[in-house]
Amino acid sequence: MHGGEAVIHFFDALGRITRCANIPFSEASLNAQDGEQWMQSDVNYSDETHYITYVGADETPTLTAFPTRPSDWHLWNYSTGQWELSTEQRTAARRARYAELSDVYAASREVPFGYDGYTLSCSDLHIDGIRCVVAQMETNGLMPDEWNGWRTTGGTRMPNTYALESELARAKAILAVAEGQRARCFSVFLNHMDAIDAMTTAEDLSSYDITTGWPT
Repeated sequence: MHGGEAVIHFFDALGRITRCANIPFSEASLNAQDGEQWMQSDVNYSDETHYITYVGADETPTLTAFPTRPSDWHLWNYSTGQWELSTEQRTAARRARYAELSDVYAASREVPFGYDGYTLSCSDLHIDGIRCVVAQMETNGLMPDEWNGWRTTGGTRMPNTYALESELARAKAILAVAEGQRARCFSVFLNHMDAIDAMTTAEDLSSYDITTGWPT
């Protein structure tokens, strides 16, 4: 070590870089906190990229780059010198995948469905509308006021039969197709949750494809 001003890396007994300072090496001992050791470098390295190892017979403190992190959920164990996944991180990883899965599931529920050669919306708004039409016809025995038939996703209308019985039958059939598609989405959602629960490594959790199996 030379006596000029350079980057002083302070580190703890496990090799964790605690802080850096641009001070002369001769002043490092005056700036060290309890339990800290120090070494000099020409480059300021972050504790996010490097740690300290002891090299050679003299166990010289050496700045060492972390190996590639297997996943965002791995934490570095300074005692073992390895990336490790604790039970807490594994749980956090599962929760993160659950959140992503929930978003995919929500989007799948909005995928339009086909009925009798037409493509209809499967949004919550439209599904609620279909239920209201069915309830109106069954409870009141009337079609909705100014009823002009079902609107497709392309902006056209399915031909109106102008007959209560046939329109009610069609409404129930449309609702059955829509609910059937949503039921399949829910089944896929549960199956993906089972798969995530069965995984024990971060590699499997991070690489698992949650976009497969959904109705299109």
